[in-house]
Formats: sequence, structure tokens, C-alpha cells
Amino acid sequence: MLKQGIQHAVFVETHEAQVPHTRRYPLALTSYDEQLTAVPGIGVEMHTGPVSPTTILAHQAQQAGLGRSLTLRVGIPGYLSAEAQNPRAVVDMIKALEKILGITVDSEEYTELQAKADSWEQELADEMADDFEKVEIVREYEQRVDESLQSVSGEELANDIEEFLGTLTDDTSGGADGHSQ
Repeated sequence: MLKQGIQHAVFVETHEAQVPHTRRYPLALTSYDEQLTAVPGIGVEMHTGPVSPTTILAHQAQQAGLGRSLTLRVGIPGYLSAEAQNPRAVVDMIKALEKILGITVDSEEYTELQAKADSWEQELADEMADDFEKVEIVREYEQRVDESLQSVSGEELANDIEEFLGTLTDDTSGGADGHSQ
């Protein structure tokens, strides 16, 4: 990676979590880099459970000397079918990446994806209304989220990262310092 001039990477993945589809999906940012983990909202990358391909790639990047890399994980409702696509999770991930990378995604495909996510949410609401067990699960998860004092929005995390990246003096970053548009 270093031979190709790559100095930073953002790895992304979703994981099943005990979260309701009716609230913002939780975002987690982690890194092996000590400078990045000093930024509020970025945790130290640790392996405590099953290893995903994303975890392996992030670890290999760190071993290869690729510094200042992040892993962005989005928690998605575990009670939804694992086979079903979740366009909202993809939209949320893109929005977080826009903030982290200091870019704007503006394309017909993205606009279509956002419309698909809105439609998907309405279909899911209609489907959930007929499933008492899932309605109870959602209520329980909503209550947990609402009572949580440690809720940090993706926007807050991204703002912290942008502020930190703006303080870096690495002139070889090639525009990945959070200020490029």
C-alpha cells in the first residue's frame, strides 16, 4: 500500500446490534493509530469477538505501516433479516464518510439510494405493524437508546475527526486531511 502512495484508509462495515430501526444507527470509529485514538469518539481497535474481513484488512494495513487509518462500523437491527438489504444503513454510512473524508457524494445513484431508503423504511413500518413480537423488541430497544446518556451522533464524531485532521502537519496527505471538497 505504501508503494502506491496510500497513506490513509477508512474501512467500513455493518454489524448486527440490538438497535431499533426507528432511531439513528449507531456509528463506531476505531483505529490502531495512537494520534487518532486521542480524538474524542475514536476508540482503540481491539479484537474481542469474531473477526470480520474488515477487521483483518485493518489489521493488515496497520502491520504494513499504513498509519492514520480508521474503521467505521454501523450497527444495524439484528431482528431484521440478514438476507435483506438495508439501504438506510448504506445511506448512513455514506453520510458519515462524507463528513470524515470532507467530500460530498452527489450522484443520481446516491439520490436514488436515498429515495429507496425512504421507501424501504415505510415498507418496514407497514410490515412491523403486523408483527407483535418485533414491535415489542423495537420498543425495548427504543427505550434503551432513549435512556442512553452516551449517545454520540455520527456528526459529532465526524466534527471531532475533522478538527483533529485539520491540526495535522503532514503535507503529504494528498488532500485526505479533511479539508478537500
